[in-house]
Amino acid sequence: MVSLVQLIAEPEAFDGRYVQIIGFLHLEFEGDAIWLHREDCEHGIYKNGLWVHTGQVLRPADDRHNDRYVMIVGRFDAQKHGHLGLWSGEINSISRVLLWPPPKPAAGDLVPAAPAERQINVVVSGHVVPPVVKAGEPIPLTIRIANGLRAPVFHDTFRLEPVDWNGETVHVSLVDIYRDGVAYNLYLARPAFEGPPWQMPRAGPGGHEIKPGGVLEVKTDARKWTLRDGWLPGRYSVTLRVDGLRADPYCKLSVLSDPFEFEVK
Repeated sequence: MVSLVQLIAEPEAFDGRYVQIIGFLHLEFEGDAIWLHREDCEHGIYKNGLWVHTGQVLRPADDRHNDRYVMIVGRFDAQKHGHLGLWSGEINSISRVLLWPPPKPAAGDLVPAAPAERQINVVVSGHVVPPVVKAGEPIPLTIRIANGLRAPVFHDTFRLEPVDWNGETVHVSLVDIYRDGVAYNLYLARPAFEGPPWQMPRAGPGGHEIKPGGVLEVKTDARKWTLRDGWLPGRYSVTLRVDGLRADPYCKLSVLSDPFEFEVK
């Protein structure tokens, strides 16, 4: 999660990246904005606000989110500016807007929360470092699994580092792969789990414990996933999923990441 202060102070450092921020949201017909505090909005302290392009996600008449503190996930564009002096950039391509903190259910309320409102404190994220790689070279993808539960969870895999027979890709999927903003999923196939007999494991994958508050990292090469036309030059937006996280003997989790971006030149 990135603080709103960071985006305002160093907009160029986050340009083109998907971010998750918390702030006070105000919707109006002339344009929407997210502010550090309610008072910044009420008193017009524009240096403490960012332009927000909600599009069809929210409308000014949406009283549920209007003039409330929210968490927003979207793409930050440092080059775009709103009116009224909101010069620090814009949040667009919004994928999630949640009241913050999430509302607690009333006592005795058996109605389940809407899926978009349900939060499980296990977070999966992906990033490629460096964020720009040359075509034909490895794409160093790191998958981070952060455990915010009060008990350990376990990720079952053969390896945490890349191996020729793809043992580190067990229970990891790249489910959405887009290039240059075109709404066409390029994903074709996941890595095959194969190799010479002397390299293959003789038992099942081992469980790697992630303690409460802890983080586990799995490293691989994104090129192991096959695209319809290959990893051509362009800017990629990728969403990954980790399956089979063991929370207890009766519960396994499958957790999606937010989209992350990198570029192939």
